[in-house]
Amino acid sequence: MKQTLLLIILTAALMHGNKASANTYIITSNTSWSTVVGNTSCWTCTFNITPGITFTLDYNGTCGTCTFNDGDLNVTQDLTCQGCSFTTDTITANNTELNLQSSTNTFTKSFVTVGGTGNILVTAGLSLTNSQFVFNSSSYLNMNGGAFTASNSQLSFNSSSYFTAASGPISVENNSEILIGDGTGSSTAYMFLNGPSLQIYDNSLVKISNQKNFYENWGSYTYYPISGGSTSYSTNSNNLNCNQGAVTGYANSCVANEVFGCATLNGSGLAACSTLATANIDLAASESTPGTVSLAWTDNTAASADTYTIERSTGNNSWSAIATVSANSYTTSDYHYTDNDAPAGAIDYRIARTDANGPTIYSPVTLVTVTAIAGMHIGIHPNPATGSFFYVTTGGTEELLVNVYTTTGQLLYHAALQGQTQYAIQLPSQPLSFSALIVQTIYQNNTRSFPLLVQ
Repeated sequence: MKQTLLLIILTAALMHGNKASANTYIITSNTSWSTVVGNTSCWTCTFNITPGITFTLDYNGTCGTCTFNDGDLNVTQDLTCQGCSFTTDTITANNTELNLQSSTNTFTKSFVTVGGTGNILVTAGLSLTNSQFVFNSSSYLNMNGGAFTASNSQLSFNSSSYFTAASGPISVENNSEILIGDGTGSSTAYMFLNGPSLQIYDNSLVKISNQKNFYENWGSYTYYPISGGSTSYSTNSNNLNCNQGAVTGYANSCVANEVFGCATLNGSGLAACSTLATANIDLAASESTPGTVSLAWTDNTAASADTYTIERSTGNNSWSAIATVSANSYTTSDYHYTDNDAPAGAIDYRIARTDANGPTIYSPVTLVTVTAIAGMHIGIHPNPATGSFFYVTTGGTEELLVNVYTTTGQLLYHAALQGQTQYAIQLPSQPLSFSALIVQTIYQNNTRSFPLLVQ
């Protein structure tokens, strides 16, 4: 009897030695799984990571019902997660596999980048809330079990990355977007649903960028409005952006179950993107620093132009004017502008040129993928402001301090604001026509300054 009891205790001890259970780890400096947990799996473990600190997941094993809070995660070895949750994390997985098993794995306020040959394999469900996933190179997302739900989230598939699904449904809701292709002519990204249904809710959408990008599904997709009944739209037998033999210049022959770009799947059904472009304007845009996009354009017919309006879209074909530049602002036909408050994700830019006699024509659209900055998203619009009035938007409801100065340093406006994500700012009534001002924001201990024109 004693020998049997001793054997049970020894066996339990050996099993415990291969598994860390119900532990909470406080990560306050850059470190790794092998250093903190050791060469062992982890079950019901919580990792609280200080913001700005990187925790490297260098263990090829399993994390069961684990919780990761804050900080940055760098996945350098294949990791299996069984019912894990990720909250407010920046996660990088290059040339590795994140295998999501057992029960639905959740990502909340997370920014995930997958690169190289990396992949996310899902066999038990995936739920995204207020999150962004970016797939680069030949990386991919494979839904092979469970349902997929994206709420107020965005998935971008760049280069030759792709999204395949044999399980579902695939639900895109609460202003979410799936963007297939990065806007370049070389991108071959695609989305292939082999069986599951696609469900699109409210203002959400799936966008296929260019002719080498495509969406493939034998079934219809269903749109669910905020109120009222649902509608099913067939994507079979369509002839968008394709023809037999490329007679009119399209590279693709029509395929019954494929939709080539540029096209959008949303509440209005399947539609080709509208083209509003002029070859006279050559626009280049790139991210210079996280959250900041530099735009430069040339116009071969600048002599007839009056103004140039910089417009921005988050992929839903809804464009917002963020600034206006006078055609006489530069001595040559080379123009530039810096978007200091670009939101994270895949952003489309275009230039609207208004001529002196009234007509408006548009540049080709340029797509830029903007890096997320945890806790730092601040935006001001419109710019120029009209009637001494503009808005400040934030990424949360924490306290926001707003100061507005003249270029000589005179304080015109000060306010401490809290509880909203958008605030209306009314400047003093003294004449400020075409004045250049500086808007300073202090949010979550981060200070940013924006140039503002008032007309």
